[in-house]
Amino acid sequence: MPPNRSQEWIKVARERAADAEMFKQPLNSVGAVYMAGYAIECSLKAYLQREGKPFPTSDSEGHNLKGLWKASCFRFCDLPDKYRTMNFKVFWSPKL
Repeated sequence: MPPNRSQEWIKVARERAADAEMFKQPLNSVGAVYMAGYAIECSLKAYLQREGKPFPTSDSEGHNLKGLWKASCFRFCDLPDKYRTMNFKVFWSPKL
């Protein structure tokens, strides 16, 4: 059963971010990217939950970062870009 409160989504996001840090080695970069994507997904769902905005929690749409980002009404210019690279393309799926 998926989390049903924003605090629960944040807890899962933090756990997956910690997992991504653990996998952050050249030999396991796929694992780090997978866990980072999972953390981003849960963070977006936490925000949407807190704002009372609906979002899918199952099937492929429940893992669609682009769709979740769009539902949040965030813009890429909202992200800090200290090196001015603006490289924020993310293609991620929990189905490897």
